[in-house]
Amino acid sequence: MKTAVFSRLIAVITVSLIATTSSYAQSTWSGGATPFSGFSAAGNWDVAPTSGGANNLFFAGSVNLSPSNDITLTTLDTGITFNPGASTFTIIGGAIRAGNITNNSSVVQNIIQSLRLNGTRTINVGSAGMFLGQPVGSTSTSSRTVTKTGSGDLTITGGNAASGGSSYNVLQGALVFSNSVGQVTSLGAGAAPFPSVSLAASGTSLRLNNAGTVTIAGGVTTVSGSSVILGLSSGTLILSNTLNIASGATLSGIGTIKSGNVLVSGDVEPGTLGIIGGLTNKNTLTFTPGSSITMELDRSLAINADLLAGGTLNFDGLLNITNIGTSLQLGDIFNLFDGTLSGTFASTNLPTLGAGLGWDFSLFSSQGIISVEAVPEPTTVALFSTAAVAVIWRARRRRS
Repeated sequence: MKTAVFSRLIAVITVSLIATTSSYAQSTWSGGATPFSGFSAAGNWDVAPTSGGANNLFFAGSVNLSPSNDITLTTLDTGITFNPGASTFTIIGGAIRAGNITNNSSVVQNIIQSLRLNGTRTINVGSAGMFLGQPVGSTSTSSRTVTKTGSGDLTITGGNAASGGSSYNVLQGALVFSNSVGQVTSLGAGAAPFPSVSLAASGTSLRLNNAGTVTIAGGVTTVSGSSVILGLSSGTLILSNTLNIASGATLSGIGTIKSGNVLVSGDVEPGTLGIIGGLTNKNTLTFTPGSSITMELDRSLAINADLLAGGTLNFDGLLNITNIGTSLQLGDIFNLFDGTLSGTFASTNLPTLGAGLGWDFSLFSSQGIISVEAVPEPTTVALFSTAAVAVIWRARRRRS
């Protein structure tokens, strides 16, 4: 009896698996339709995708490289794979309710239309990378999650995510936002949880190469070995929650964090190493014990030092200052910090100065300015000390 029931159960499961598998059309692009048209033309596929159904779309070859989605691909998830050897495709047209997306080719692939998720999905950009015409959206007002893998860049530009938008969990490589002056790119907003960015592994990065504005309704978190890099002075990042720079992580570059507090347990590097630049945070930036900031000087430049500007800057940790220009001279003045300054750095690492020169920090706590001043030679200090002792001794003798 038990054997018969078990056999019937196996049969039901087998039929169910066959039915599920067969419901996903396996369609490989050939681009052979004449005249050329979009997804709806059966001649462009070995097996035409199903309108309103689940599909696995494979893009191969080098014929008709700008296919347009002109059928309804919003009912069930559609997987997209770019095959090895494929040329660069630019997929346009209607929205796709996306399953996993994989780039197995050796070139960047482009998906311009809206991608919408109903759960966590993986975008594997491979080593070549992938370009999205707008942030990934959601099928509801709640945020979904994109798990980003592959060593290449996942680059996103322009527009706002559909509905609740998606968070990005970066396991490999870089997540890059790149838009134009005046353009706003929003990861989305709606019901909690709000879209956020998590750099989940060492070597991952969030790069903001945007000339316009990027808004993230959630926050940004990092791990040791990851980095957040602002790339353009005109670019702005707007956060609703905190940007957390973990111990061993780095915040660097040029640009503005317009809202959202920054909590630093790692390192801050305004500008880029070897290039003077300014980083601005409009709210509060707090250094925790064990954190550090690296500032570079070059007296030959009109703007001669890195600058960290903010609403409120709370100091702690290490202040590391490096001279990347010619030798520092008497009278050199460097403005390192602007804003409401509080706290003190636990330690400093300063460039070595020539004989007779020292660092003047008298304006540091109020204005964030340091300068190079003259200091007496040791022999001069000794003579002044001896003379002072003699004066005090004579005065005491006269009183006695």
